[in-house]
Amino acid sequence: MEPLDQNLVSKFSKAIKKYEREETILASERFKKNTETSPNNKPEDIIRRNRSDVRKFKYTADDSITEELFDLIKDTCLCTKDELKTSKRDNGVTVARAIFCYVERRLNKRSYPEIALLINKDHTSIIHLYDRFVREYRHTKIFQVYMKDDRLRELVEKAMRSA
Repeated sequence: MEPLDQNLVSKFSKAIKKYEREETILASERFKKNTETSPNNKPEDIIRRNRSDVRKFKYTADDSITEELFDLIKDTCLCTKDELKTSKRDNGVTVARAIFCYVERRLNKRSYPEIALLINKDHTSIIHLYDRFVREYRHTKIFQVYMKDDRLRELVEKAMRSA
């Protein structure tokens, strides 16, 4: 490559990097503008405007089941709703998350991204938790301990029976 060609390539790559930086800044400003709090901006509306995968959701889930499940997990697993949303990796919290994901997926027919929004996780984490529940439900002692609670066990069994 001639020195002139190398010079052009170098200038072009610098221009592309500058453009990408500016585009990132503009996207960040657009996001901030869309998320400004006002009486008409509910959190669901903000998420809907800023996350493209939310548009694909089918809003058919029964929120009463979700709230009941949060309460059961709080009582049985001694894990609050906020703890489910954190990045804690304690075995008790991850098992509670796995139970939550399984029941929401089977009983409420929520998609993985919808469940991910509920507990502030990535949809791939939800897939892993769902698979973990299916794989370890019958064999792991901590699942068996949590399933001693009749209400939680009935809800999980109901989820297992649903198609």
